[in-house]
Parts: sequence; structure tokens; C-alpha cells
Amino acid sequence: MLDKFLQELGHEGESVKFLKIDIEGYEYPALLGAEQTLKNTSVVLSEFSPSAMKKIGQDPMDLVYYLQGLGFTPAHFEASGLSRCDFASMIRSQRAFNLLWRRL
Repeated sequence: MLDKFLQELGHEGESVKFLKIDIEGYEYPALLGAEQTLKNTSVVLSEFSPSAMKKIGQDPMDLVYYLQGLGFTPAHFEASGLSRCDFASMIRSQRAFNLLWRRL
């Protein structure tokens, strides 16, 4: 849907430096509609809420594989800085995490 929205505004194919998305577990379905935009995006900050994703029938790793497939590398974004993502631990947790996805 983001791709269509930007197309309607006449911004299709333009470079996006930073995209933030936090929609309570629906990040993956929303980003599926932004594939063309993501191909022109440098950095994505997204929430990663495995428990919310599971409640709506999503495999949390679908989001991870999708963004990695588009060339993004994730880092766990915390007040103390960036750290490596331990997705197995994150998926077992009941909390949400902020992930910074960058093209390296």
C-alpha cells in the first residue's frame, strides 16, 4: 500500500533515507506493500513484536527473512546502543523490540 500511496502522490522511485514503522505486529503485511519503496530505502526502524505477530497468525521470522532478502541487516536498537539480534531469544520473549535495518 505504501508503494501505491507514493505512486499516487508522484513520488514513486524516489530515494527514502529513513522509514519508521510501528503498527503492533502488522509490520510484515504492511511492508509487503512497500517492496519498491524499500528497494530505495537506506534505513528502516521497525518494531519487532513476536507475540503480537503470532496472535495474528504471522511467523515473526517472515519479517526478518523479507527484509534480509531486500538487502537489509538488522541490529537491536536500545538506549545503550546497537547490538546483534538474537532472534531465538526475542521470539521466546513477550516484549517488543526496536530493530534498525540498514544496508551495509
